[in-house]
Amino acid sequence: MSPGSEQRLKEMPHLTTLLDRGETPESILRYLTDGDVQVLDRMPIVFRCQCSRERVERTLVSMGEAELQALIEEDGRAEVTCHFCNSAYEFDRPQLERLLEQAKPKQDV
Repeated sequence: MSPGSEQRLKEMPHLTTLLDRGETPESILRYLTDGDVQVLDRMPIVFRCQCSRERVERTLVSMGEAELQALIEEDGRAEVTCHFCNSAYEFDRPQLERLLEQAKPKQDV
């Protein structure tokens, strides 16, 4: 980064302010680099959470037998909320009991 770019970065308003003003990522980069930027590709910015019921189930199983047994005994149900997208996954007693069986160590036959 050139000395001029460093100074522009120090003087630049917050990124959210620039975006609220209608600036684009390209225009911000051009400002910071004194126009010395080449855009090679553009793609839409999309937020996609990777959570799913199956992932939450694997997480519950990974808690272990004792934790799942405690959930079943104390509440008889569980609700897990994703911290990224706020999706809520509910599990009733039979579902937790099924996950508990998966959490138990496999016995050699």
